[in-house]
Amino acid sequence: MQCLHRRGKFQLFKKFLSKIGIGAATVNLVLDDARGRIGEEVIGKILVEGGNVEQQIDAINVDFNMEMKLDDRTARSRIQSLTVARNLQVKPGDKLEFPFRHLLPELPQTSRYVRYTYHTRLDIPEALDKHDFDEFGVLPNLSIATVQSALHKLGFTEKFESGVFNGYYQEFEYRPMEGPFAGRISELEVVYITEANGVRMHVEIDKKGKGLLGALADSLDLDEIHFNMLLTKDLLANPDATLNTLHQTLEAELNNPSPNRYPSLPKVRGKHKHHHHHDAAVLSAGIAGYAIDDLVFDGDDSSDSGDYDSGDFGSDD
Repeated sequence: MQCLHRRGKFQLFKKFLSKIGIGAATVNLVLDDARGRIGEEVIGKILVEGGNVEQQIDAINVDFNMEMKLDDRTARSRIQSLTVARNLQVKPGDKLEFPFRHLLPELPQTSRYVRYTYHTRLDIPEALDKHDFDEFGVLPNLSIATVQSALHKLGFTEKFESGVFNGYYQEFEYRPMEGPFAGRISELEVVYITEANGVRMHVEIDKKGKGLLGALADSLDLDEIHFNMLLTKDLLANPDATLNTLHQTLEAELNNPSPNRYPSLPKVRGKHKHHHHHDAAVLSAGIAGYAIDDLVFDGDDSSDSGDYDSGDFGSDD
């Protein structure tokens, strides 16, 4: 009788420990691939292992979160929240497995300024929830990937500070290390905006100036060329045609630049960029295309960031 009493007290003690997370059921998201492309499905499985006592699990939830770094601030957004299962009774020794599938929406791609995390959690009533965090790399959609590949083949290399996202659009910076534009272009800045019939590129070319006149032109921004171009879906289906079109367009703009009738985009960092309302529909379409509701910066008291915390970005050093 005394032995049964001790066993009962021990069970109560284990239940108490499980409520504070010790010996509780655990969860683990296992992905087939740690990277995925916009517009494609992320596939994996969720493993739940029973703890020391039987527990009620109200739900298995997976949040897909984004963090972005802009200047010295970090913003966070919960992009999507998925419920994988509900109302589970998990016993000691149980090993449960649930399929996981997630279609990646239109998002900025991963860079040193943008990162993503899957946050998997067990919703356990009247106890500490159990968590699992998995870093995930978001690749551009196939159309933008085709353009980026063409630029690479033309000798352009993405700069270290490329990929800034300011909450509206993402800017990429390239330098021609070889190929037909080496020594002629100092920097190429591009914003890719996915439209219904293709990809629109907002482009800024910084020409490579020489001598005192080149330095003067650079200081007055006279060496900059601004334009935009639409690469249609039919064109993007042919990588060679895409490369040739980019090559010809860049050559034409260098040799006979168009008047700067197209607006450049607002500023991302310290550079001044002019505002125009002429192409507002194109810009707003790009903004609306991202599946991001709210970006909450650190220190914003109005935020509802929940318990999401996947650590800090690395330093810029």
